[in-house]
Amino acid sequence: MGSFRQPSNKSAAVPPATTAAPGRVEAILYDPRLIDALLRDHAELGRLFTQLGAVGKTGNLGEARSLLLTFQARLKAHVVAENVRFYDYLEQSLAHEPETLHVVRTYRRKMVAIGRTVFAFVQKYQTSTFTPGERRQFAADYETVGAALESRLDNEEDNLYRLYRPF
Repeated sequence: MGSFRQPSNKSAAVPPATTAAPGRVEAILYDPRLIDALLRDHAELGRLFTQLGAVGKTGNLGEARSLLLTFQARLKAHVVAENVRFYDYLEQSLAHEPETLHVVRTYRRKMVAIGRTVFAFVQKYQTSTFTPGERRQFAADYETVGAALESRLDNEEDNLYRLYRPF
């Protein structure tokens, strides 16, 4: 795996980002701490994935399954937060910029596809017995999925997170 970025050391607590007055349509509010929280998630996911690669090579079935479950849970939580609080906010705030909105939606679709690939990898190896052949396949799948995951995280950080700003 390449380099997952480290976020600033700001507070990890991120309050709910939606509020609305009674009778009004809910709007997703800007949260100045959201990007740091997402970056912390990226760093944690990178750390967990790196650990998973090391454990997968040893064939320690129990530890691999435990890490797969932890990684899956953290990734799901991150994806949900990112979809609701980040992507929905961008789509809401960029509604008046159709070209930029199109780019965001295109990225979002690509990110969903990459997420499916990562989740399929996790599912496949949660039921694996890590035979020597499965360990070899794990190593190849790990590299492929790791490259896709890193690409996803880097693209979000480099191209999308900068669009997140108050409107």
